[in-house]
Amino acid sequence: MAKGRRPRRPTGSRKPAAVESAPVPRPGGTSPASDEQAPVRTPTAGPAAETAPPSASPLRLDGIDPQALVILASLRIVDRRLVLSGREVTELAPAVAEWLTQGMGPEEITNFLTNDLPSHFRSRPARVLAYRLREIPVPTPTDPSGPPPARSAVLPWQTCDGCERAFRAVEPSLCRDCSLDNGGDHHRRAA
Repeated sequence: MAKGRRPRRPTGSRKPAAVESAPVPRPGGTSPASDEQAPVRTPTAGPAAETAPPSASPLRLDGIDPQALVILASLRIVDRRLVLSGREVTELAPAVAEWLTQGMGPEEITNFLTNDLPSHFRSRPARVLAYRLREIPVPTPTDPSGPPPARSAVLPWQTCDGCERAFRAVEPSLCRDCSLDNGGDHHRRAA
């Protein structure tokens, strides 16, 4: 045998673990064991009941905003890849409801969630949506504290009196080139 190698075991040397078989009920409803009454096990709320898989519990839609549910469930209409399970919808719905309370409309949320998606998902689409919903938008101000900022006034178009070139100015006059040629005289000359 070579140095450093473990000896091989014969393939049939492992014995399978003993398996206890449960008594098979007879068609008459009695067990093949004696007619003595066997202790009846009742399920208890022990550690086995607590470790039940989460998929066994029914989904609770009680406290979830119905509009958020509709937005998430209808994402598959916009992008066929966004098919969400009921559990994913219940996980994402509170974030969508928060966006709705911040003043975002359903169309805005749908556009935000579906625009510029990757061409191929590496994981479930719900993870991408959860990432996008993580940042809550700034709420729309309901009562502005002051007047909106003044927009700079756009000056009307004027036609140059000297060369007929169009430019923006408060009143009709000469354009910049004509005013420089005439020595800075910005007013109309009487003919």
